[in-house]
Amino acid sequence: MKDLVKKNKLIFNIARKAYVNFSYFKNKSILAKNKELAGAYQGQRCFVIGNGPSLNQLDLAKLKDEQVFACNLFYRHDLIETIRPDFYSMIEPILLDESFRRNLFPDIINGINTYAATNSQAKFFLNIQNKE
Repeated sequence: MKDLVKKNKLIFNIARKAYVNFSYFKNKSILAKNKELAGAYQGQRCFVIGNGPSLNQLDLAKLKDEQVFACNLFYRHDLIETIRPDFYSMIEPILLDESFRRNLFPDIINGINTYAATNSQAKFFLNIQNKE
């Protein structure tokens, strides 16, 4: 079934949209909390940090007192405690393969939880489909 869905983009897009909508209605009260952030930082500058080897070529210490959005594996970066991102997200595809779920996903969740324990002010945006 999974291979059939991947081969047919129309079926894939319909299935993905249905899954996202179902998840939204199931978790509507949790997601509603995001609305309190709308416009909260309007007019302020911010920096969004992805992850990858190119980050090692940048002086990220300059972001120490800035509004910073970090994602995915940034918790592994040496300057995580210096920069102390205000916002943290994990971005991954909706249809995850079993290898990702078994191997990398638990490591990411543990790393994000460790960072959360050191920065109670940070806001975390994780995929609602993985809340369990």
